[in-house]
Amino acid sequence: MTFPVQPVAVRVPHPGVVMVLLALVGGALLKLPTCAAPGVSVSWMDALFLSTAASCTTGLSVREPATSLSPLGLAVLISLSQFGAIVTLALGDWALSDDPSRGVRWRRTIALVLGIEVFAALVMLPLWPGDVAWSRRIGQSVFLAISALCNVGFSPVPGNVESLRYSAIAHLIVLPLIVVGGLGIPVMTALWNALLGARYTGTTDHALPRRAQLALTATFGLYLLGTIAITLGQLTPQLYPMLKLGIEGRNPPPPMSAALVGGAIADASFLSIASRSTGFMTVPIDQLQPSTRWLLVPLMFIGGVPGSAAGGVGVTTMLVLLMAARGAGQSSDPTATRHDSPSNSTALRASLRIVLSQALLILLATWLLTLSEPFPLEKLLFETVSAASSAGLSLGITGSLTSGGKVVLILTMIVGRCVPLAVLIRTTINERS
Repeated sequence: MTFPVQPVAVRVPHPGVVMVLLALVGGALLKLPTCAAPGVSVSWMDALFLSTAASCTTGLSVREPATSLSPLGLAVLISLSQFGAIVTLALGDWALSDDPSRGVRWRRTIALVLGIEVFAALVMLPLWPGDVAWSRRIGQSVFLAISALCNVGFSPVPGNVESLRYSAIAHLIVLPLIVVGGLGIPVMTALWNALLGARYTGTTDHALPRRAQLALTATFGLYLLGTIAITLGQLTPQLYPMLKLGIEGRNPPPPMSAALVGGAIADASFLSIASRSTGFMTVPIDQLQPSTRWLLVPLMFIGGVPGSAAGGVGVTTMLVLLMAARGAGQSSDPTATRHDSPSNSTALRASLRIVLSQALLILLATWLLTLSEPFPLEKLLFETVSAASSAGLSLGITGSLTSGGKVVLILTMIVGRCVPLAVLIRTTINERS
């Protein structure tokens, strides 16, 4: 199935069809005995779940890939993530392009994605601990570079990336890759041209397009707010006695110190970005304060920039709605369409469709899970928000879901990944008609 674009003779593949095909093919491959780790048997349902999570760049997992899959299985898993991200980025680039008549620029997307991943993997190689063999360094670096840029969040090492909690790999390589993948091709290229345009393109115009400015501003603003809020949430036990709120019946928390505050800020910085689009975790989620776990829900729901490898409704989508709510909707806003100055009504309608569809999807999926799963509502809601927003985080119940619950999340991942992208594509098609 494709989107026909008239009057321009261009056909754009439907993201839902592509994701379903990738998930089915990947599920069949992951079910092969050679893709499972020695002594591990992967069921058809778990294989399909993992394949869907990879294809939709969600990263939500019923099994830990590093311990459940063989090297071949890990290669299949990360290849599915690569294909899924390239499809998402290429279609997002087309939907936000100034000239959709050129068609989907697959070669540009592939070259850009692979170039960034190769560069990141090479930089990562010497940063692993000295006892890691070079063969493992290469494999882990490539896997992690793809997983981070594609915003999928699968880890090549057991325990996610908790062993890299305060390492340069996590904070200087993985985190920037997540940000870049969550910006999308149009913003990436606009930023590149603005920074290096005079040297490589011969232009003297270093101004960022309005759309890219808003995307970068919204991304940085949400990152900063999330970091501050998570830091305060994680330091709540230390703040209790300082504020004389009383901690009767609780174990005394570790005393406030520079090391404790620094660690909390580092954890919050990573979480503020990773939670919005990947399943990477540098700190065990059961060590997070309740306020932090709850804050992850809106962060996952918002996600990254529309048309990028990140999921969620989009930071600029929320910005359009906030501007409209404040009565600032009369100014031109480029965030929901491909033009720098589209009509505000078009941007607002697209934003409303995305937010309402995602909200309804989460409500329906959560309700369906309550019918079959014996877990608290908080955990079920967290799970569905993570699946619908392609975030990949879990409160630890994914592997314990019934087959019916896994089917619900599989469908939620596909719909949550494809609907926002389909809305962007349809908006562009309508404008060209």
